[in-house]
Amino acid sequence: MKIFFIFKLLSVLLFGEIYILSYKIVTEKNRIFTDSLYLSKPMRAKKYSAVSTISVDGNRWESDRKIINKNRDEILNFLFAENGISIRDFTKSGNRGVSSRTTLLLPPIHISIERGIDEVFITLLKN
Repeated sequence: MKIFFIFKLLSVLLFGEIYILSYKIVTEKNRIFTDSLYLSKPMRAKKYSAVSTISVDGNRWESDRKIINKNRDEILNFLFAENGISIRDFTKSGNRGVSSRTTLLLPPIHISIERGIDEVFITLLKN
C-alpha cells in the first residue's frame, strides 16, 4: 500500500507545467472557416494521473506556446486519438440554397509539458 501511494505521489509531482488545451475548427463549403487552439496560462498542480504521453520536437529554451504551435498537427492527432472529438453540423436551407457549417471540437483537457534536453513530452492527464 505504501509503495502504491509513493508511486502516485511521485507521478503527480513529476509533471512539468500543467495547462488546459482545447481546439476548434469550423468548416463551411468544405473550406476552413475558423481554426483556434487555446492554451491556458500555467496552472497549479493538483492530483492528476497520466493517461498517455507523446514525444515532440523541441528544446529546453523554447516557450510552451512555441512548442505547441511548432508540433500542432502531431499533438492534435495524438489528442484526437486518445480523447476523441465532438462533431456538430449546422445545415440551413433557404431561398439561396443550402448552407452548411461543420464544427470539430476537442473539449478542454488537461496536459502537462515536460522538457528533456532535445525533446519535449506532452502528457494527457485526468483527475
